[in-house]
Amino acid sequence: MRLRRFRTAGRPSRGGHHALLQPLRVDDVAGGVEVEAHAALLSDGELCLTTTCLVRPDGAVEVSARLVSGERRAAEGAEAAAGAGGAGGAAGAGGVGFCAEGALCLRSLAHGAHLEVEGEAVRARWDDEGAWQQLVLRFADGGGEAGVGGEEDGGGSARRQLCYGDVVSLTAHTNHYLGVRGGEVVASGRRQGEFGPLAPSAAESWSVEPADGRGQPGERVVSGGRVALRCVDGGGFLGGRRGEAADSPLACAESAAVWEIRAGERAAPLRVGFVAALTRAAASRVRWHGLGPHESYPDRMAGARVGVWDGSVAAQTHRYCRPQENGNKMGTRWMALSDAAGSAGLLVVSRRGAPLPMQCHHFALDDFDVRPGSAVPEVRHGGSLQEAPWTTLCIDGAHAGVGGIDSWGSQPLPQHRLSLEQPVEWAFALRPFSPEEEVALPDLVRALA
Repeated sequence: MRLRRFRTAGRPSRGGHHALLQPLRVDDVAGGVEVEAHAALLSDGELCLTTTCLVRPDGAVEVSARLVSGERRAAEGAEAAAGAGGAGGAAGAGGVGFCAEGALCLRSLAHGAHLEVEGEAVRARWDDEGAWQQLVLRFADGGGEAGVGGEEDGGGSARRQLCYGDVVSLTAHTNHYLGVRGGEVVASGRRQGEFGPLAPSAAESWSVEPADGRGQPGERVVSGGRVALRCVDGGGFLGGRRGEAADSPLACAESAAVWEIRAGERAAPLRVGFVAALTRAAASRVRWHGLGPHESYPDRMAGARVGVWDGSVAAQTHRYCRPQENGNKMGTRWMALSDAAGSAGLLVVSRRGAPLPMQCHHFALDDFDVRPGSAVPEVRHGGSLQEAPWTTLCIDGAHAGVGGIDSWGSQPLPQHRLSLEQPVEWAFALRPFSPEEEVALPDLVRALA
């Protein structure tokens, strides 16, 4: 699974976390053997992938995939359970959790408004989830920090989930900790010091406790749950307003106020799809039907033309001065990777009448970007790229634009970004072809599509 996220998401990922949500289903069907898998791609359950593979007797593999947000999957499960006469809430019990560096919002049930930060002031005035309402969660003991040994490189620390009873710090958009000063909740403690992050004080640390009769100590906290936040220094709770006015600051109270905790803003993926490594000698030539002859992206495709194109895999990589995303082919109906003679290889066909973005390189994808667990790129100049002894094949279900229209750091325009408000669904077929079948590629494409 290939999943690339905006840097602002806080946890770039290549799908390093892959946990099955239920046992694999394997059936012997009329067309072959069908395998269905449901998996979480991020340890907080934010993204869930359902994949169905049909292995046919002729060696072809038909793949269909569906990527949804964890909240949507929980809601669909609850609806299905309710329709079957079961307990509607049971299916959604998994839900989206919270990891270190994850964004969240807190909504006061008493005031019907979200906690917000303006300067040092902490209030609950409006019922929306804008930038002022976003908080970043970190475990007070430093556990579960992403970046080194995190979910991106297969380690276990970033997989830690927020549970009732954990002590955490909450950092506002101002990069200051939420804490208590003089009985009032303020955002004044600096998160970042001259030589790195500063640890939160006891007055800036909060114990997450069950509230409103929901949850038990040690149980996982999920988005939509209800919590009470107790300050470690003094034992007071994050309470309601100190006055009657809506803009009154929040107080640290003896009685617990109930807050609904929800997952905050999360950047959508830059692309979603599958990646595979092929033997280089058997995949050194590429032919495709789609946009070409050069690379194309949702916001870089006006100059590309639909056609059948032929070239070497080596020629599909553009060595920009700084290695970066390159070589994508939008609207690909089929792609054939073969040996130099083109006599045998692998045929990839998009199915259900929906062309897909595809690309291939003689490089590892990480060479084009910052490697997981690192803050700087390993390859700093295009001339330093070293070809790999394999061919990387990417079959994407959706791809965002590359942005950079006003500066190299800007994100794509809104219409060229991906959204997980609706499921991302795609399907394709893989089939090896022999020298005898090479002349009949059009027939194979029609049969697989």
